[in-house]
Amino acid sequence: MIAYCGDNAEDLRKLFAFFRDGSQCDPKVKAAFQGCEGHPHGWGYVLHNGGGLAHYRTARPVWEDDAELPPLRPGKIWAILHSRLTGEDSILSPLCSHPFVAPMVHQTIYLAHNGGLVKPPGVPAQVVDSEWTLGELVKEPGGLAALLPSLKAHQPAALNLFVFTVPRAAASSPVLQGLYYHERPDREDYYQVYAAELPGGRALISSTFADNVKAMGATVRKLSLGEIVTL
Repeated sequence: MIAYCGDNAEDLRKLFAFFRDGSQCDPKVKAAFQGCEGHPHGWGYVLHNGGGLAHYRTARPVWEDDAELPPLRPGKIWAILHSRLTGEDSILSPLCSHPFVAPMVHQTIYLAHNGGLVKPPGVPAQVVDSEWTLGELVKEPGGLAALLPSLKAHQPAALNLFVFTVPRAAASSPVLQGLYYHERPDREDYYQVYAAELPGGRALISSTFADNVKAMGATVRKLSLGEIVTL
C-alpha cells in the first residue's frame, strides 16, 4: 500500500512505478508467506486532484493491467494505491479489491487494508474482512483511534489501514490517515509501515517500498505500533 498527500505529480508517478514493480516481485511478502512472490489478486486506487475524484478497482494484477493513473493537474493530490494478496479464491473480484468505498450523508470514506482479522459470526462469506472493517468505521464517530480497541478483539493479524475521507461540503478539505498495527511479530518486517517526507509532500508506505523511497532522497521513519498519522 502507498498513501500520498502533496502537490508534486512527479513524486506520485515515481511511487506508482515502485508500486507496480513491487506488487509483482515483493521480497517482503516472499519472506513472510511461503510460496508467495507478489500481490496478484487485483489492485486499485482512489485519487483526488484538481477538483476530480477517481476510484478504480480490478481483479487483474497491476503489472498485467494497462490502466494508468488519471491525468494529474496542478494543485493538491491525495491518493491511495493498493495491491491485493488473498488465499481465498471465492473472493477474487473487482468488488473485493481495495480501496473499498462507503458513501455517507456528509462525506464519503475510502479504506485500504493490509492484514486480516476474524469477522464476527453472521457476516456473509462474500463480505471480506476489510469491507466489514469499513462498515464498522462508518458507525464510529470517533474515527480510527476510537475504533481500534474494538477491532483488536477480532484477533487481527494486522490492521494496517489507510483511510481517505472526502467531505461533501466544498469548503472542507479531504483527510488522509493511516494506522499501523499488527499482532504478528514474526512478520514485523513485512507489516511495518513507514512515513516519508518527499520533496513535494508526505507519504505512508508499506515496507516493500522503503528502500525505493529512500533512494528518492526522502526522509523515512518507521511508524510505532498503534500509531495513527494524518498526511
